[in-house]
Amino acid sequence: VAVDSLECWILPLYAYNKADSKRTISCEKHLNQALNRKDIRYEKTYDVYRDITADLRSMKNIKKCQVLNQSFDIFLQSLPDQS
Repeated sequence: VAVDSLECWILPLYAYNKADSKRTISCEKHLNQALNRKDIRYEKTYDVYRDITADLRSMKNIKKCQVLNQSFDIFLQSLPDQS
């Protein structure tokens, strides 16, 4: 589904600076570094992804990531309107 990696969609939640938030390459490496700064162990497992994406349950955080990642924005724009 992601044009970039899913890690690029998640990175704005944890990025240290705006440049990292907008990153479209090496996102897994930079997400891992950002999570390490917060003492969160990163690995590609269901439990870890469930935990690190928990903040995406908030529309405020979805919008934050959407603005910073074009691929995530395109995905969200493609969803049917829920109103």
